[in-house]
Order: sequence, then C-alpha cells, then structure tokens
Amino acid sequence: MLSFTAPATVTWPDVVTAIATALTTLILVAAGAVAALQLSETRSLRQAQVRPFVVIDFDVETIPPFIYIVISNVGTTMASNVTFAFDRPIESSLDDRGGNRPNVSELPIFRDGVRSLPPAKEIRFLFDSFIQRETMPDTYLVTVKYDGHVVRRWPRRTRRQRYKETITLDLGMYRQMTRIDRRGLHEIHERLKEIRDEMKKWTASGRGLLRLSPDDVRAREQARREAMQAEAERRRHDEGDDRAPEND
Repeated sequence: MLSFTAPATVTWPDVVTAIATALTTLILVAAGAVAALQLSETRSLRQAQVRPFVVIDFDVETIPPFIYIVISNVGTTMASNVTFAFDRPIESSLDDRGGNRPNVSELPIFRDGVRSLPPAKEIRFLFDSFIQRETMPDTYLVTVKYDGHVVRRWPRRTRRQRYKETITLDLGMYRQMTRIDRRGLHEIHERLKEIRDEMKKWTASGRGLLRLSPDDVRAREQARREAMQAEAERRRHDEGDDRAPEND
C-alpha cells in the first residue's frame, strides 16, 4: 500500500525567516556589485592619472595673425610611437614655394610620427597665416594613435596600452574675433631701443627736450653765477668811471 506524508505546516516565523534570508542575500549581492563598480571606477581613474595624453591643436594667440600647430603630451607618462592621420591632406598657403622646404602634409612629424613624447613636452611650428588663408579649408579631423605604459609582460613579448584619440582642428571658430595685441619681450626691447636712440638726439642746442645730468645742472649754475658776478664787476667799473672828476 502507498502511504502519503502530510506536508509540514508553514508557520509565520518560517516565512519571516525566509524573507529575511532573501533580503540579506539581495543586500549582499547589491553591496558586491557596488564594490565592484567602485573598484572599476578607481582603476579607471588611476589609469587616467598615470597615462599619456597626446593632443594636437592650433595656436592663433601667440603672434597674430600667424597660426602655429602645437603637439603636446599633457599626460603624466611617456607616449611612444605617436602617429597622426588626417581626414584630408592638410594645406597651408606656405606650401609650394620652392626650395628645400616640404609641404606641411609631407613633414616628417606627420609622415613618420614621433618616436617618443615625454610628459609636458611641446612641439610647435609655424603652419600658416590668416591673411593668406581665405580660400583654404578651416576644419580637419585628426586621428592620433600612441602607446602608453606596459600592461602585460610575456616571456618573450611585451605589450603596451594603445590609445586612440579623434581630435577636430577648426580654424573657423577663431575668425572675426576681437583680440588685444600683447607685446612680448622682443617688442619691448625694440621700443626701448627706439627711445634710447631718440634721447641721444636731445641736446641743449639741438631739437627736442633739454636733457641735463646733475653734473650738467651744477656746471650751468656755476656758469650763471660767474656771469652774474662778471656783470656786477663791469657795472661797478662803469659807474666808477662816470663819477671820476674832470681835470681842468
């Protein structure tokens, strides 16, 4: 004969215990997920702080209206094997002028890249002038690739972290802006030289302002006193001659 065992009666304390266990498990899973997320964010932040970061940009503020290209590593570690790929050949009004100077797109830095770029290193060179660039493109899309620190070492192979940045170079946003020319040390030196040359022309008898040193002032004052004394002696002498009696 078959026998059946009646199911145990589920009590309210058993239900409460099961719910509490499920909630505890859910809380532990959520805490583990949060901890894993925080660990991932911490790792990403650390990698961002100890990585190279190569940028390329236009500099139009240093010596207007000239345009410079600036390549720099604003990160904290060395960048290696830096390469640049433009969406179109970069053009300059300084191209095709003959001689031994290559076009900008044919420069070794764009053709062969940069073997190593230390942190805070900056490469700057003249690109063009706004005055001569009216009919040329203003926008270029540049893909920059470079290697960072070692992420894995094998017995016979070393792999480095590879980075890729897409940067937009846009000269159009700098057009029609109002700027104030800032004078550098070179311009200040030239102005001081002009002032010095002009002051050399200032004499007591020539054109311009009278320039006297303290010694010149004392000499002029002494000469004035001597002239006044001589004039007084002359007058006394003339008056003595006038009062002298006539002989009959």
